[in-house]
Amino acid sequence: MQKTRRGIRLVIVCLLAMMCALPSCLFCSFNNRAVAKANNELKLHFIDVGQGDCIFVELPDGKNMIIDGGRKEHSKWVVDYLAKQGVTKIDFMVATHSDEDHIGGLIQVLDNFEVANIYRPFDLCSFMTSGGFKDELYIRFEQEFDSKYYVYNETYANFLEKVYNETCGGEQSNIKICSDKEKLISANADYPYMIEFCMPTAQQVFSTSRIYQGYTIKQEEDKNATSAMVLITTSSNTFLLCGDATIAEEIELLNKLSEAKKADLKNLSLLKVGHHGAKTSTSDILVEMLQPKNAVIMVGQDNEYKHPNQEVLDKLTKIGCVIYRTDECGNILVQEVNGSLQFSASKAREKAFVWVIYLVLSIVVVVNVFITVMLDSQSMCSYIPVSVFHFATLYTSVLFTFLRYAAKYIALF
Repeated sequence: MQKTRRGIRLVIVCLLAMMCALPSCLFCSFNNRAVAKANNELKLHFIDVGQGDCIFVELPDGKNMIIDGGRKEHSKWVVDYLAKQGVTKIDFMVATHSDEDHIGGLIQVLDNFEVANIYRPFDLCSFMTSGGFKDELYIRFEQEFDSKYYVYNETYANFLEKVYNETCGGEQSNIKICSDKEKLISANADYPYMIEFCMPTAQQVFSTSRIYQGYTIKQEEDKNATSAMVLITTSSNTFLLCGDATIAEEIELLNKLSEAKKADLKNLSLLKVGHHGAKTSTSDILVEMLQPKNAVIMVGQDNEYKHPNQEVLDKLTKIGCVIYRTDECGNILVQEVNGSLQFSASKAREKAFVWVIYLVLSIVVVVNVFITVMLDSQSMCSYIPVSVFHFATLYTSVLFTFLRYAAKYIALF
């Protein structure tokens, strides 16, 4: 019996050692993050905000950019995510268009971080906020635009009010309009990159007291038809982020590209698929011309729109494009490492973390029952096996549920 008990103690010690070793095994990938950051290479965070878009970009020269912010109900998630990255200031904020699933979460971002430069949609907002704010572009173009092109949207109005009140370092943020005239180039030759607003197409130049230079664009009832498309180019890779751009916008973009530019974009490193994988985006000609190696689809799990469309998935798969989806992967981190791209996903780590812990706890339950059975007290043998087993099973079930939610938070990159 003494030998049996020594064996049991050894089993328990081994199990405890396994549990202590788990954190270092599961989270060793964080070391790769530190290396990539030290090399000052580009990182794109596709933040899982359900049926919406939110992309955080860490640029090679240390600056950053946020493109859209998901819905209002995801605001805290976005703010917490940015805080976990050590963000205290945002250099560039881009709102691709006025849809709530793109700009809703940006309101809290403006409340929690200083933003130096803001690129707002041209969409005219005719809604007046409770504070009396009215969009200055609406005031400027009210007589020129047909009323059916106005956006009567409280969320958009509240976002614009925050935009025009935003200060950074004590000065008002620089506000511009998303259009194809905008371009950002790294001022540091050691860390080259270029950010181009490919769409929407500018048609008429204007200026106001707050907007140094902006552009009117074609009037569209469908606000997706004026969605910004952002192209990021580094020394090694190209990334096209399409917002909710329509097929018409995609074709317009391709038609105005020079042959040299088309050659540069051939075998695109990454395509952020337009409009959550809807069939109204990702045209055959775009896929055939750019031949993207990788694609990210930002989409909500079991969403009512049935996104992404199967035809879109098929045409990407047909050319050998690797598809990453936020509904399947959670947060998706794409980082340049010595010119190559590395992908990691929060749900993959969450599942690994939870299931390894669950496996270990299951072993603990079995060992608990085994220990109880081996006890030499007959009275305990008749009572403890059932009670211990029930307790251990309940304990495991509760802990497993807790770990599922804990792992979701831990998995923030």
